[in-house]
Amino acid sequence: MKQPIRLVFSDLDGTLLNDQKQLPEDLEEVLLLLKAQGALFYTASGRDYLTQKHLFGPLAEQINFVCDNGAYIVEQGKPVFISIMERSHWVSVIETLHRTLPQAHCVFCGTRGSYSLPFAHLPAIAREIHKVYSGLTPLDRLEDLQDDIFKISVCLPGRAEETLLPVLQAACAGRLSARLTDPSFVDLMNLGITKGSAVQRIQKAAGISPAQTAVFGDYYNDVEMLQYSTYSYIMQNAPCQMVQYGNYRAPDNNHAGVTATLRQLFQPAENPK
Repeated sequence: MKQPIRLVFSDLDGTLLNDQKQLPEDLEEVLLLLKAQGALFYTASGRDYLTQKHLFGPLAEQINFVCDNGAYIVEQGKPVFISIMERSHWVSVIETLHRTLPQAHCVFCGTRGSYSLPFAHLPAIAREIHKVYSGLTPLDRLEDLQDDIFKISVCLPGRAEETLLPVLQAACAGRLSARLTDPSFVDLMNLGITKGSAVQRIQKAAGISPAQTAVFGDYYNDVEMLQYSTYSYIMQNAPCQMVQYGNYRAPDNNHAGVTATLRQLFQPAENPK
């Protein structure tokens, strides 16, 4: 017998958001549909909490947030999980990065905010960072950063996979993980922290199985969470290599693929396509 879906997780960029970084027009209506059937909605994004909260506006009160690729989870407006990195570990990695690829730029995500050294004079860097971060606290020097850091997002426009990722993986040396999250970004986090670990943690706490979970994603940092869902959807706009990681396809992000599919899933007489 088919079990009702009780958890929904959706990536943001390239998945729930269209290419103009806009939410679907029918999102509020779909959230009400989920709520009426007892399902909880979570974002699952590399974006930090403050940026996500600002993006959703009044709707933020109706959803929960998996932030920073699983390093920070917020439920009902309160943090319920934070995976702090050992300062000596990430400082060592960033020092190696600055020696090897000084043109790369970092955003540091901590418990009191997100931080960055100046980048206004670097237009390509600025364009990429402003797509996914807002309200950054400026730093004059890295030594001025006095916060507990749970993720570092490293930007090298258009060169994250072939140039940035190998350098960071070597620098981490088993102390931290380096994950490709976008063609221009690699994220540093504690080992074992992924969107998938966040989904598994939430499922366990709520007593909900993968058979009662729907997940939507489009990129490689979504792979782990797709594996914890029977209703795993790959967006039509995803790289072709991503198709193997999902059980179903959803329409592309520019045609509200997530909300269109959720409407189908939460109509009892219809089956997922």
